[in-house]
Amino acid sequence: MPAHPYATYAQFTTVYSISGLSQAQLNDHYLPSGARYLDSRLSRAFTVPFSSNNLTARDMNIYSAMLLFLQGRTSKQDDAKELRGMLDQWIRDLVIGNGVMSLSDDTILAASGTQFQAWSTSETYHPVFNMLDPAEQIVDVDRIDDELDALD
Repeated sequence: MPAHPYATYAQFTTVYSISGLSQAQLNDHYLPSGARYLDSRLSRAFTVPFSSNNLTARDMNIYSAMLLFLQGRTSKQDDAKELRGMLDQWIRDLVIGNGVMSLSDDTILAASGTQFQAWSTSETYHPVFNMLDPAEQIVDVDRIDDELDALD
């Protein structure tokens, strides 16, 4: 599956300057790989791929490309560990709804995935059906009381 990087070489180099990393390497490997990494981590809460005006995806693509470079091409694994921690926390915050994505038109996007639990009108009551004999399966007394109170 081809990746659609969210950042360009020019955007990457405004944040990082790395000797020995060519524009071709960045465009052909690190930025697409970073975009695939983001898509795989954020797809449970957002629709991917992201639009070209998603500033958060662009920034995260820059950091994830740098992380992949550090992990594979340098002995400075402490730098990679620190960057991974920052990126992982950012992703976690987005997925659980503690963060939003920013678009270039000042619109914000919140997580829309299925990680949130659905609310149920009977979630606080004990279930009617359980492992007991059928004759012993009864409706939660609290539920019956609440139903009767609602009639009054």
